Formats: sequence, structure tokens, C-alpha cells
Amino acid sequence: SQNSTDRLLASRILLALASAQFSAGENDAAVETYRSALTSARDAAGDRDPAVATALKEFSIFYFMQDRFKDAAALLECALAIKRKSSGLDDPETLGLMRELATVSGLGGSTKEAIDLLGWAIEIEQKRAPQPDVMTVRMQHDLAMALAVRGKLGEATNLMEEAKQSAEQIPKLEPSVLADVLGDLAGLYDGGSHSSESEPLMRRTILLLESEYGPIHERLVTDLKNLAFLLSRDSKNRNEVEALMRQIRDNQIKTFGIMSP
Repeated sequence: SQNSTDRLLASRILLALASAQFSAGENDAAVETYRSALTSARDAAGDRDPAVATALKEFSIFYFMQDRFKDAAALLECALAIKRKSSGLDDPETLGLMRELATVSGLGGSTKEAIDLLGWAIEIEQKRAPQPDVMTVRMQHDLAMALAVRGKLGEATNLMEEAKQSAEQIPKLEPSVLADVLGDLAGLYDGGSHSSESEPLMRRTILLLESEYGPIHERLVTDLKNLAFLLSRDSKNRNEVEALMRQIRDNQIKTFGIMSP
């Protein structure tokens, strides 16, 4: 009906307003506007409509950006329940919500829940898309990092290696996606029994990021620092370490305008 259409439009407008209020630092007003957007979506289509899931997801971002991970997780759980019922478990948006919920759960301290959720999502995605795809790679990466947080470095390393193999099979994959996997795999190797394999992975990570962003970009800073730290363990690498530190300095000045530690 026209009334339902108007309420859905009102919900979308309110979500945009809430985002603007948050950006302006008007957090209390943003909360009330997000709640109004939810009410409009529910009045228009009922509690189980995807429009409500959309409002819940956007509201969760507000809490996520304030490190209120448990509040964000509660909203995402509701959104996921709606998407599961309306679209099914193998819908890409449903899987995306599962990944987001796993992320905020892990950040909120519920790493076991995050691991279980990601493992389930990976199983569903691999059945839905037997050939490796970006969603699988990202979830394998996220699950590996969650396992690492739990101290399960062997399992984390094995899964990150699977993510690397998956990523390398995807044609025209964004370099930064593979770079995320290689960079964190290098970190796992450096902390385990494959430390000699860290350096080539770190170098490849930097090349991939430079191919996507150029030599000056904020994404490069952490990986350049990691490589410099690794090389600094051997005095013969002094000249290269100094060159890397200059590159780090240039990145920080040109992307942030200041020198950060």
C-alpha cells in the first residue's frame, strides 16, 4: 500500500539522517533516529521484513564504531534471524551478516562464538560455491585470526594457508584481498616454526598493495613496519631497513600529514 511505501521511504531517510548525526558527533540524537527508522520499517512491513534487517545492520554499525561490540552483536543477531528466514542461509547477504556478527562477537570477547559461526558460514559457502570465491577467502582469513587469538596457532596457520590457496585460484582477485591473507600468514609464520618463510610473504604483500594503491598509501604502513622489524634482526640488512624507514616516514607524512610512532 501507499502507506507502507511511505513508511519504508521514511525509514531510509531516517537511517541517512542518523548516520549524519553520528558523523556530527550527535550520538544521543542518532540513537533516537535509528530507533525511529526501525519503527518505521517495522510498521511498514512487519518485524520479519528484510527492510528491518537493513535498519538493524546500519544501527549495529553505529555501536561498532563506538566499540560497543555486544550491543552491535545483539542487533546483528536479530538482523541475521530475519535474513535467514527471508532469504535462506546460502544467500550472500545472509553469509555477509554471519561474517559481520562473527567479527563483532570476536571483538567483544566471544571468540568461541565467532569461531563456530565462521566455521558454519564457510561450510555453507563452500556448498553454495564449490569453486573458491572472495567470501570464502575472507571468512577463512577471519576464522584463522580468531583461532590465533584463542592461541590455536597450528590450526590458524593451516587455515590461513587454505585461504592463500583459495585466493590464488580466483581470477582477477583484488590484490588487497590476497595481501591481507599473505600479510597475516607471514605473521603466523614469524610467530611459529616457519619464520624463514615470513620475509618472502611480507615482500609479496607489499608488492600487491603497491600494485593496487601505489607506493604511498596508509595501507602500506603496517606491512612496511613489519618487514623493517623482521629485517632489523640481522645487521647486514641495515641499509634496507633504513630505506624502509624512509618509505614509512613518507607514507605517514603524505597520508596522515604527521609522523606517528
